[in-house]
Amino acid sequence: MTQTAETYLITAAGEIDLDGAGPFENALAEAARSLSRCTILDLSRVGFADSTLLNTLLEALGAHEAAGRPWAIAGPFTPQIHRLFTVTGTHEVLPLAPDLAAARRLAGCSDDDGPGRDRGTPPPTAPSTA
Repeated sequence: MTQTAETYLITAAGEIDLDGAGPFENALAEAARSLSRCTILDLSRVGFADSTLLNTLLEALGAHEAAGRPWAIAGPFTPQIHRLFTVTGTHEVLPLAPDLAAARRLAGCSDDDGPGRDRGTPPPTAPSTA
């Protein structure tokens, strides 16, 4: 998990199933309550998941919508994860994106979370040599 004023980024890896879902569920619940403007969930390193993932993501969808927080789920997804979303039809309701950059765009998150920046302040520019 990485948190800035702009983005709460959760990176999951390995397997997400009933046995190991607790920390994943807690991270998503914390993200929905955080002060960051949006949430990005990176599933590109998840090789296996079952209905536990789907249930957790649908709960997170509801929590983020209730909080008015934009969020997106980033791939690229493994074939098993892609199939899970497709066969269950959840690809129709979840904010899925092919990669992190696309997920940031989908959620309306900024790519640049420089230290100490607030969203209304432009990033610092390099001094001119002219």
